[in-house]
Amino acid sequence: MHWLQVVGALGIGLAVFLAARALRPRIDDFPEFDLIVLYSTLVLPMISPFLMVLAGIDPDLPLVVKYQGRWVMLPLSRFASPE
Repeated sequence: MHWLQVVGALGIGLAVFLAARALRPRIDDFPEFDLIVLYSTLVLPMISPFLMVLAGIDPDLPLVVKYQGRWVMLPLSRFASPE
């Protein structure tokens, strides 16, 4: 990954964190925000294949796991192995 991408991702993450922290007192007044968070964590992973088709990417699960999932599963397998 290019260093500029890392800096950009960290900058966006920091901006979202600071915005959420500033809005925290007002967010507690809206129970709808809880539903937004719930839907984004449950529904977005289920519709991601449709978004991949719209973007022109083949949503073949083994292909996705082979190229993207290995970076998640490899560190987890290091913790799970009884060495």
